[in-house]
Amino acid sequence: MFYIGKDAKQLLMDKGALVTMLFMPLVLILILGFALGDAFTGMPEKIDVAIVSDETLADAVQRFSDELDDWPAQEKTAVLGLAEQLSVPELLIETVENTEDLDSITFHYENELSEARDKDYAGVLHIGEGSRAQIWEQQFLGGGESTGAFTFYANTSEPQQAAIVEAIMKQFIDQFYAQTALANAGLESSMLEGIGDVIYQGSQPISAFEYYMFAMGVMFVFYTAGFMASYAYMEKKTSVYARLILANVSQVGYLVGKGVTTVFLVLIQLMLIFAVNLALFRIEIGNWPAVLLISLMLGIAVASVALLITAIQFRFRSEKVANQFMFFIITIFASVGGSFFPVSDLSPLLAQLSQWTPNGRALTAFLQAAQGAALEEIRPAILMLSGFSCLCFAIAWLFFPRQGGAES
Repeated sequence: MFYIGKDAKQLLMDKGALVTMLFMPLVLILILGFALGDAFTGMPEKIDVAIVSDETLADAVQRFSDELDDWPAQEKTAVLGLAEQLSVPELLIETVENTEDLDSITFHYENELSEARDKDYAGVLHIGEGSRAQIWEQQFLGGGESTGAFTFYANTSEPQQAAIVEAIMKQFIDQFYAQTALANAGLESSMLEGIGDVIYQGSQPISAFEYYMFAMGVMFVFYTAGFMASYAYMEKKTSVYARLILANVSQVGYLVGKGVTTVFLVLIQLMLIFAVNLALFRIEIGNWPAVLLISLMLGIAVASVALLITAIQFRFRSEKVANQFMFFIITIFASVGGSFFPVSDLSPLLAQLSQWTPNGRALTAFLQAAQGAALEEIRPAILMLSGFSCLCFAIAWLFFPRQGGAES
C-alpha cells in the first residue's frame, strides 16, 4: 500500500500525466467516434464466408429416404421432395444471396474444414454428415430439436464481420424452428421476414464509440508504463531508491511494489474511461466478467513493460528509454494493433500481425466480450497476455542491476 499511495500521489501531482492518461483518450474517442461513425454502421463492403459440407444434398436426401422405407411410395416421394426444398443450408444461402441488404456476403465452397479455417474468411459454416437428415426427422417424423446440426467457426481477427454472419444464421435458424413448430400446430408464419435487418438486433456489430472506447483504452494504458518507469528512474536520481535499499527493501520487493502499483493504476484508468463512455453513449457490455478479466491481464502486461523499461534505465543509467517508448513505440503498437482504425479492414496480414501485439490482442478480446463472448472464446487472448507478461518480467529481472543499483 505504501508504494501505491506514494506513486498515486506523485501521479496526481503530474498534470501532464493525468491529461495524457485520462483526458486525451476521452477527447480522441469523441473525435474519432463522431468522425468515423458511419464506417461502423450497416454492413461491411465485403464479407467472405466458407461453406464446408461433409455430404451433398443428394446424399442427404438418400440418407433420409432410407429411413422412410416403410412409408407408402406416394407419401415417401412427396416428403422427400418437400425435404429437398426445405434443406436449411440451401435455404439460408439462397435467402442471403437474394436479400438486397446482405449483398456484401459472398459464400465460397471448400472441401476441407481445416483448410477453410486457415484462410481469411469471416467465418466457416460446417455442415456435418447427417445434419440435414436430423432436421428433416424433426420436421416430418416428430423428432426432438436437432441442436448442434451445424457449426459456425468465427474468425476472431474479424469480430465485426463474424458477428454479423453469426447473428444472421442464428435468426434464420430460430425462425426456421419457429416456423416448423407453427406448421405442426396448423398455423402459418413468414419464416424469412426481417432477415435483412439482423444487423440491427441481437448481436450487433460494434459501434464507433464502443470500438474507440476499447481502442483508446488499450493504447493509453501503455503510457502508464512509461510514466511509472520515469518515476522509478527519478527515484534513483534523487537517491530515494538508495535509501530504500539501505532500509533493507529488497530489489524484488521494489519491483513487485512498482508492478502492483501499475496494475492498480491501469485498472482505475480503464474503469474511468469505460464509465464515462458508458454514461455518455449508453454502451452495453455483453460479458462484464470477461471485460474485467481482460482488464486485469492487460494491467499485468502493462506492469511488465513498466518494469522492463525501469530495469533497462537502471542498467544503462538513462531515462531516454521511457521517453522513446512513449513517443514512438506506443504509436507503432497502436497503429498495428488497431487503435486508430480496424486493421482487419485493411489487410489480412496486418490483422494477423495485430494479434501478436498486447494491445491488439486485448482490443480483440474486449470487442468479443462486449458482444457477449464466453470466457472460453477469449482464452487465447488471456494466454497471449500472460505469456507476454512473463517474458517481459523475465527480461526485466535479467537487466535489473544486481549490485543494488542504488548509485545515481
